Amino acid sequence: MSPIVAAAPAKQTSALSAAEDGIANLFRRLDLSEGEEETQIIADTLVRALGFTYFSYGLPWLASDWGRPNDIGMLLSTYPEDWQNLYRRRNYHSADAVILYGRHALRPFNWGDERHLRGLEPSARRIFFEAQDFGISSGIAIPVHGPRNMSGVFSVAGPEARQPEADIGQPALHALLAVAQMVHAHVVQWRTERRPQATVKLSEHERLCLLWTTQGKTSWEVAQIIGRSKATVDFHLRRAASKLDASNKVHAAFKARELNLL
Repeated sequence: MSPIVAAAPAKQTSALSAAEDGIANLFRRLDLSEGEEETQIIADTLVRALGFTYFSYGLPWLASDWGRPNDIGMLLSTYPEDWQNLYRRRNYHSADAVILYGRHALRPFNWGDERHLRGLEPSARRIFFEAQDFGISSGIAIPVHGPRNMSGVFSVAGPEARQPEADIGQPALHALLAVAQMVHAHVVQWRTERRPQATVKLSEHERLCLLWTTQGKTSWEVAQIIGRSKATVDFHLRRAASKLDASNKVHAAFKARELNLL
């Protein structure tokens, strides 16, 4: 056997080993990262090493309450800046099918391909068609969940008409699951730590009405449960919404829960 031929498998094995060591080192750096900017840079390198072009991550339920009302769904993102600006300016988070479905989903899913687009309303499809002009054609979304409704969506994308199937049997998906969870854990921790402490004081009746509102109860149903009139319940909910600077009773209820007031 030729020495060159004999040596080839060893060289190939060595190259694969070096690549795996590089990926492992990136995961260690991601685990030890100390800020969102560093996290985004390392996650971007990992995502590209796994064969994707862009990634985006957000906390759909909590971003607005943390003072970032125009970038729900994109707290961290490597999408082209022009697309990010357009997305935020037009408040696309309110109709983005990836965000709307991903915040409740339990498993990774493909988006942007023909099969996915067929199931969307025209207004929702339009967002994906516009994204294609910026080199974002399809992707894989990975839901990540945490305590107290801290659910995030980590998404990778590229210019191809369809990304690889979100198949749990693929090693690349295993790596993406790990990246998504690590990014989610970091962002939740950092944003919770720097979040201002609640100074709102709710009365016991306000707290009770809000608590039942988080369970999906109407004012009439809350009134039946606590033995008060609907007008009284509405009064307590209006006062609570005013104290919490909330737009309505549902917004107030979830703000109160996230501030540990319930």
